Amino acid sequence: MALDWMNAEFAADDAAPHAERSGLLSETRLATELGWRPVEALAEGDLVLTFDGGLRPLRGITRRPLRATGSETRRDFWPLEIAAEVIGNPRALRLMPHQALLVESDLAERLCGDPFALLPAHALRVLAGVEPALPGPDEMIVQLHFAREEIVFGDQGLMFLCPAAHDLLEQATGREAPSGYRLLPDALAQEIVQDVAQGPGRSAVRRGPWRPGPADA
Repeated sequence: MALDWMNAEFAADDAAPHAERSGLLSETRLATELGWRPVEALAEGDLVLTFDGGLRPLRGITRRPLRATGSETRRDFWPLEIAAEVIGNPRALRLMPHQALLVESDLAERLCGDPFALLPAHALRVLAGVEPALPGPDEMIVQLHFAREEIVFGDQGLMFLCPAAHDLLEQATGREAPSGYRLLPDALAQEIVQDVAQGPGRSAVRRGPWRPGPADA
């Protein structure tokens, strides 16, 4: 299969916890009570808009330099650079390879009975314009924690899964926390990514529930 090499690259080190390759990178902007705000500016207690629960308070925030993960020497830890308009994103953006994304897809609805599908960011590598990128010297990974797992809204049409506050212990000990959301297998995730990229408007989320006012843009 033509994509075997791509899948093998991310499956090569099963001992590395996915927490080290997930999280939101600095300069990612999220929908909050006060409009779009960069993730690095958020603090515990801030209200963030979520997919299932409306505005929810942050219970904790984990910050670490991206290069502290060993990413300067390990290509599978590098963030992904997504060129503008690849999936309807108006500007280029960067994602950690194992950050879980929620996307809307007609194919997902046909195959899974639900138009919304949760997939790892590295599935986007089937698309032209998505490549691993060397970490910036000051780039930070920020993980937001809620009372339970939540999906949050990014300003470029993507939605991100954020862990529950109790998952901090699992991350500290290198164990995977149980998830209430089901991540699609790589092969199916890649099919759905291609469907999203080719669909009307090429937007990962075609029906957003909230838009910022002019002061938030």
